[in-house]
Amino acid sequence: MQKPSYSVLLYCFDFTTEIKRQIENWIKDGIKVYLFTADVLDDIEANKDWVAWRKAYFLQWFAVPYRTEYVDRTHFFFDGHIDEEDLYRYLVSEAEDQGFYSFNPEQYQVEHANSGDHLFVMAGAGTGKTTVMVQRMLFLKHTLADFSFDSVAMITFTNEAATLMRIRLQKRLREYYQLTNKRVYLHWLREMTDIQISTFHSFAKKLLEREGRELHFPSHIQIRNYIEMRKRLIGKWIDRFATQEEEIFKSFEAIPHYLLIRSIVTVIQELENNSLHDSMFSVADFGVDEKHFHQLLQYVVVHSMQELAAYKQERGEWEVNDLIRNLYEMQSADLPLKKQYHTIFVDEFQDTDYMQVQFLQWLEQTNHCRLFIVGDIKQSIYRFRGADYTAFEQLKISLSPKRIRELYLTKNYRSTSKLLGDMEPYFEFWGERVSAFPYSKKDALTPMTDEDTIGVQYLNDLNLRQNLRKLEGKDAAILVRSNRDVEWMVDQCEEWGIACIGQTRGQFFRSRPVREFYQLVRFLLFPRSASTCYALQHSSYGAQTILPTELMEQFSEEKDAFWRSWEKQPDYAYWQSCLQLMRRMPIIPLLEKIVTERNPARCFANRYWQRFVDDQAQDETKFHAWCEQRMYRYQSRLEQLLLLLKGKFSDSIATLFRLEKYLRICMTTDVTENDLPVPEIQQSDMGAIQCMTVHKAKGQEFDHVVIPMMDGLFYVHARPHVFLNTTETIPKIAYKLQLDTMRISNNHFQTYQKEEQEELRAEETRLLYVAMTRARKSLLLANPLRCLNDKPDKWGQLIGWRGLSHVSSSNLSKS
Repeated sequence: MQKPSYSVLLYCFDFTTEIKRQIENWIKDGIKVYLFTADVLDDIEANKDWVAWRKAYFLQWFAVPYRTEYVDRTHFFFDGHIDEEDLYRYLVSEAEDQGFYSFNPEQYQVEHANSGDHLFVMAGAGTGKTTVMVQRMLFLKHTLADFSFDSVAMITFTNEAATLMRIRLQKRLREYYQLTNKRVYLHWLREMTDIQISTFHSFAKKLLEREGRELHFPSHIQIRNYIEMRKRLIGKWIDRFATQEEEIFKSFEAIPHYLLIRSIVTVIQELENNSLHDSMFSVADFGVDEKHFHQLLQYVVVHSMQELAAYKQERGEWEVNDLIRNLYEMQSADLPLKKQYHTIFVDEFQDTDYMQVQFLQWLEQTNHCRLFIVGDIKQSIYRFRGADYTAFEQLKISLSPKRIRELYLTKNYRSTSKLLGDMEPYFEFWGERVSAFPYSKKDALTPMTDEDTIGVQYLNDLNLRQNLRKLEGKDAAILVRSNRDVEWMVDQCEEWGIACIGQTRGQFFRSRPVREFYQLVRFLLFPRSASTCYALQHSSYGAQTILPTELMEQFSEEKDAFWRSWEKQPDYAYWQSCLQLMRRMPIIPLLEKIVTERNPARCFANRYWQRFVDDQAQDETKFHAWCEQRMYRYQSRLEQLLLLLKGKFSDSIATLFRLEKYLRICMTTDVTENDLPVPEIQQSDMGAIQCMTVHKAKGQEFDHVVIPMMDGLFYVHARPHVFLNTTETIPKIAYKLQLDTMRISNNHFQTYQKEEQEELRAEETRLLYVAMTRARKSLLLANPLRCLNDKPDKWGQLIGWRGLSHVSSSNLSKS
């Protein structure tokens, strides 16, 4: 008998003792087994070892009905080689509808595909794409003698996804070792540290450091942020344009300088999001507009970017977006790569941009590597960063059609059949009407979980609070469109006394502990400012005893009423003593002293506890635990802030002016600093409802999902709108900007506006699809809105687009 390297798919009419023994030997040797038989399986259903192997996905078994032509037959398919198509099709047809442990021919085909093919895997929501990627890599490792983990690159879209992929692969290799006790798997565990599992930007950084010396790239690339310097350079070149083109600039003299800078920054961000190379800025078509703003824009963009590029090159420092842009230079130089790749895996491929696709095409052509591309066009939700949902088609153009194999994963292991059944009509309806939301029968998700759940229900403002309270302590998430919506929703839950944690990236400097600490610094810096004193008094550092009604009753233009009231407050003397201490005590030790004495974290928690006293509907034990958790989180963020300040000012004298400026800039611009992980806090968060943007929720799943805010407009005319057309030889920049009272749009915007609005509607449709498919058991949606013009511009209208007859009393959530 042939010896398998990775797996055996076995059909036997009679399940004999000899076959049972052979299967057990294979399993203990690290060979996966798929057993199909017409015999009775009662014995193995009760076998603890076999059940454990099944849960670990080393063994699956399926009962198939008697069929005359297969009587007394036994047949083996080794390592995915299907040498008898009729038998295989028969087994698949009988075993792919047997509940959660049904045979999944889609995953089997992806896992066992020819090692020389480029695989394009269209993976729907909850279809197990991460598992398939890990299994595919292990198939290659088991079956190819010359395959090494060092020859693999796995590109993900986020650092979290990269970490998850590495953990999954390590876990699977440990399971192989525990099952077989073969030392080869320990060697593979050590070897897998050589796999480059990273984001596209991290992959580009290592590649450019290793391969870019002939292009004079630094061997160790320093990444930093140039936001403030970019703004200064833009301001500088605006001034120069004003001097050189006085007649044109007269139209913009009355516009505040910061608004001009902000608008030009918006345009540059769009260019960088599309990874437009520096050499393209000077040739890009900025169009024309009536006020000749296009001349100012092009002049400032080109000159400021050139000066910034020269400055970065001189210092050997790059920005994150430079990593992708400089891949263009490597492709243009056509240098041979020192490192050869066997296979490059790319996850979430629908979120790649034009330059990333071009780079993969070049890498395949020069390196002759195989590509394993996984994604789902319906989940392309990063267009604002330059992602292009047509990436699959772009990549296919450069590859040999004979080597491309396109496969679909549609068996959903996440959502229950009831929930998928409720959502399916929406997806089908959108697929018929939104061109960039391709949803046909081959995209339809097949549920593998048949648990009895409530499916989709609808909410209104009156019963949202009651429904959220019911979800406390459960695996639940509130999904919204923006970080601002997250903050609003968390504040609303706080008002209602509902345990809710906002999951936002880079929001540390906008958290309450940092904002209130900044108010403290402002008070020490400006103690004679009434607004500063009032803000401090109402923060967690103050006594909160000045009532707004009292101030209104005693109001005077000279603010005498406030100062009279301020001097009577119980904490007035304390703050005056702090002002005296400033003269003889370093500022950071003084701030630490105030934090210790005032204990703002405890004060914040006590005031929150007062809400329980006012609202006896709360569970006392649960609410007390939640108050403690909020106190620990506040304290943790405050300690993190003090640590950052000590590090920032360790080599220099800290002054109030420097502290205030540093905090003000960070609160305005820093979107990278996150909370430090604290296990005790993370553990206590488990009972709270999570609130996050849909983008943050990508790749996650929850038993219960709530989408309450569905009336926000897709297209807001007052906001700046900038988009880049890269389909032609010369990139075209379209813009509509609000400069104070002046609204400016160029000719390209007029040309592409309608198309852009359709693209935006499609993007929002995909975003809502992602939000809805995060749910496992139930989905609570805000009440649908009527869509009268067949052009929905709100999530609520997308839900109401197919009419409101399906929203009946039976699926309205009861309060």
